[in-house]
Amino acid sequence: MDNNWPWRRIVLTWVLAIACGYLSAFASGDSRAVIRAVIRACFLFAFLTAFLPMANRLRRRGDSGWWLVLTAAMGWGCLGNACAFLWLDSFALRLYWPLYILAGGVYHVLLYGAYLLGHKYQLRKVPLFLLLLLAACLGYVFLSLPFISSVEMLLGTILSSVNSVIVVPAYLLLLFTAMNGDAWQARVKARRRSILEVLAVLSLVLGFGFATMIGAAMNNVLRECEFMLRHHSSLEPLRGLQGRLRGKGSSMKAYDPDEKGWVPAVIDFIGACIPEVNTKTLMNDPPRDAVEKVTTSPDGNYVAELSTAAKETNTALQINNAATGEQLFRGPLTDLGYRHVLVWSDDSKMLVMFDSCETNNIVVCVQEDGSFSQQHIDGRLLGFVPSRKDLLIIKAGSVFRQQPSALPEELLQVPWLNAIPGMDCQTMTTTPDGHFLIMLCNQEHLLAPSQSLLIVANLSERTMCWLEVDTRDVTKYLVMEELPHEQ
Repeated sequence: MDNNWPWRRIVLTWVLAIACGYLSAFASGDSRAVIRAVIRACFLFAFLTAFLPMANRLRRRGDSGWWLVLTAAMGWGCLGNACAFLWLDSFALRLYWPLYILAGGVYHVLLYGAYLLGHKYQLRKVPLFLLLLLAACLGYVFLSLPFISSVEMLLGTILSSVNSVIVVPAYLLLLFTAMNGDAWQARVKARRRSILEVLAVLSLVLGFGFATMIGAAMNNVLRECEFMLRHHSSLEPLRGLQGRLRGKGSSMKAYDPDEKGWVPAVIDFIGACIPEVNTKTLMNDPPRDAVEKVTTSPDGNYVAELSTAAKETNTALQINNAATGEQLFRGPLTDLGYRHVLVWSDDSKMLVMFDSCETNNIVVCVQEDGSFSQQHIDGRLLGFVPSRKDLLIIKAGSVFRQQPSALPEELLQVPWLNAIPGMDCQTMTTTPDGHFLIMLCNQEHLLAPSQSLLIVANLSERTMCWLEVDTRDVTKYLVMEELPHEQ
């Protein structure tokens, strides 16, 4: 930095830059990866700050100064986003990585272009703030180009841009004026007019900003999912897929206009066409063989239950002899979650316990001598293959198929699961032949409408079909069955 920047101002500037980067990450309504968002925002503010002394020196080089500043800003901004790319969690922007890197340069060109205009015309703080806000919003719209597919999405992006970038012009206003050793002297004006301008800007930020907070939340939540539905979904994975998807433990429900309410439903796949949510042919609720407290093995020999002894504080998993009531196995659980499932394999040789807390992903196997062995599954256990002998887990951004006491087999990478805000896979299963993986996901956010997504993946071709399904009361696990003969 040049001689006009005393060391105290330098320290204060960088402390303020890091603090504003932290605030900006939350103001943008970013996803659950808050630490990554903070790191990316700090990179942006750090590069914007570090470029100011260079811009001041280049600006003094006569008529060519403007072009030198803007050219250098483009390269410097691209370098900043290239450094921040390692912490990028957007699936769409990772796919279009050149645009993300270029967006850093565009941001710097727009913001420092506003700085040059302010210097040339000696703008006061209020007009300079509005100019910087406009530049930041245009940069945000440029960065959001992969998500814009309609006029509605464009309007939503523009609406959300104010709330997402509001910290940037506020910080740069201080950086370019109070903390700038090469700041200009704004023209003198009437005090009353100055107060009116400040009140107008405060009304804009507080009033319009509150409205855009909701728009920013909805836009950031929905755009990643809509990108996947638009660019990474095809009906090809449904070719040759026939069967009925049924929820076990608690049924999927769909809204029936005739009944004027939510009724049990199944999802029928009939060839390469959009599956049908079927509420008419289902006579009764699916069997409740996944329960919260007690379940009996298919051969009737064992009863598994969740129980708490008199002197125990934590719930334990216990297996008793169904005929005599004798306790055969007991294992303590840690912080039992809210969505716990007990289910036996079809051959009664394996009991699976899982819940919303990954510490309780437990498999208990019946040995040849009648004893029991317990194994903890590393990852998030979310379902089974139709025989319920192999487990389906999510770990490190991939879906694995695993047999107890065996190494897991990777089926499909799902990097989008953590990249889409509010997205959570509730349960999954495979077809009996193992060619298709079916995932039932929910996307929820406080300020955005929730939606259920059925994702069908052809494991041999690595293609996916994303479908919005009108269901609720997501099931504890799924089973893919053959269609009834009358279908």
